[in-house]
Amino acid sequence: MKNKDFLISKGAPEEILKTCAYCETDEIITDMTNVCQSKFEQKYNELSAQGYRVLGVAYKKVKDDKTHYSIGDEVDMVFLGFLSFVDPPKESAKESIRLLENDGVELKVVTGRQ
Repeated sequence: MKNKDFLISKGAPEEILKTCAYCETDEIITDMTNVCQSKFEQKYNELSAQGYRVLGVAYKKVKDDKTHYSIGDEVDMVFLGFLSFVDPPKESAKESIRLLENDGVELKVVTGRQ
């Protein structure tokens, strides 16, 4: 059997979804529709609201004769799903925040989410 090569991308779900023309559900690949896009965005928002860090994952088959890939190759991808994980604060965070507050520093947390 001949080997198949894949380009696999992971990253911020909203950016990964922009690269996808297709999605895979139950091993069936279909066109990425507005309905699919909305469903995936809703799931991403649910996972984020539950406190998970979330990454999107997409792939596509590529020609095995190509040796270098760039961001320009990340088009017409197949959206596969999400990786979600807990990213708890470090043990030292509580003490660091207390020390900052004692020094009159107001803490603001900035994330990639809008």
